Amino acid sequence: MKIAFVGLGEVGYCYAQAWTAAGHAVSGVCELRRDSAMQERAAQLNTVLHVEPGPWLQEADVVIGAVFGSAACEVAQACVAFMRPGTVYADFTTASAADMLAASVSARAAGVGFTDVAIMGAIALLAEATPLMCVGEGAGRVLQLAADIGAPAREINGQPGDAVRLKLLRSIMTKGMESLAVECLVAAEAMGLRGALY
Repeated sequence: MKIAFVGLGEVGYCYAQAWTAAGHAVSGVCELRRDSAMQERAAQLNTVLHVEPGPWLQEADVVIGAVFGSAACEVAQACVAFMRPGTVYADFTTASAADMLAASVSARAAGVGFTDVAIMGAIALLAEATPLMCVGEGAGRVLQLAADIGAPAREINGQPGDAVRLKLLRSIMTKGMESLAVECLVAAEAMGLRGALY
């Protein structure tokens, strides 16, 4: 499968390396950074750097969006205008649910399957093995790509934006539990019961 990347930072580069190792080809990369480190990454992936979306995206079967969340909707809309109908745009960003939904509307109008992909952990810790949650018309293809690199991934029912919402809800719950644990330890320390609490 031919995969294009829009953004080749930590997330994009991690998945580009993994999918290349699994036998997929990186058909092109869109990246504003043009320094020697980025040139080296492109060379390692045997691909070309582009400064903006364009006709080169027509070669890709799947386009991975891995940019800042605040730019994700605008970037996705620019990309789908050049993609072939029947291809997939997978948004791996931290865009808001509203932006995910807006981008999916533009993708649908272009005949492109949009997928909201929530990365459910730290790429720095688990790399491509980080669990993924996805929703949208292109989810099936994203699940196949995840399987190709051994990434745990699952599709949820709903619409684009729902995966990022669930990620936020999980974050609220886990951070709340961590805060409660700290408060409990502080109280136990004050009572001289910390050892017994453990």
